[in-house]
Amino acid sequence: MKRILIFSGLSMILAGCFSLKTPLPYVEYYDLDIPQSKYKQCQKPVSIAIANIQSAPIYNTTEILSKKQDGSVKSLPNLGWVDLPKNLIKKNLIKTLNHSCVKTLVAPFGGVKYDYLLKAELLNFEVVSKDNKEVWVALFYEFSRADEFQIIQSNVIEKRVKVKNNQIIEAFSQALDDVIGSLMNAIESKYLKNK
Repeated sequence: MKRILIFSGLSMILAGCFSLKTPLPYVEYYDLDIPQSKYKQCQKPVSIAIANIQSAPIYNTTEILSKKQDGSVKSLPNLGWVDLPKNLIKKNLIKTLNHSCVKTLVAPFGGVKYDYLLKAELLNFEVVSKDNKEVWVALFYEFSRADEFQIIQSNVIEKRVKVKNNQIIEAFSQALDDVIGSLMNAIESKYLKNK
């Protein structure tokens, strides 16, 4: 009996000295900052309230997703985003709007007056096709006048960018830049002219 107690006591003491845990895999995290030009001088900036960007639950992860042709989805090993894709899009959208003489507001708006409301939903944000050779970013948006509460423009903008030399992050950055650029082109010429 004494031997059992001594053996179990000794094993408890030594248990802290040995680690049977496997180390966590190394993961590189990426951000998608779009390079911005200098701020424009604005006489009277237009104000846009940006509602929270929505996304399907599958995109509420920091993992970089890959969709095969058969529809199966997996995360790419050792790669991740620093934040959720919808937040990366929102951050870049705010920066782009602010560089275009637009005063941006984010939800909750707290009774602040604004000219327009922009709602968006992330439809696709993944690597697609055979052997991860293409990136797909798709965004649905609704643009409305605040004073009339009516949608004045809505559309789906999607961009597919070929992955060159296995540079997946650069392809995502280019696709996001193209999507936000297309959104800005769609609303800027008609609605964001400075007074």
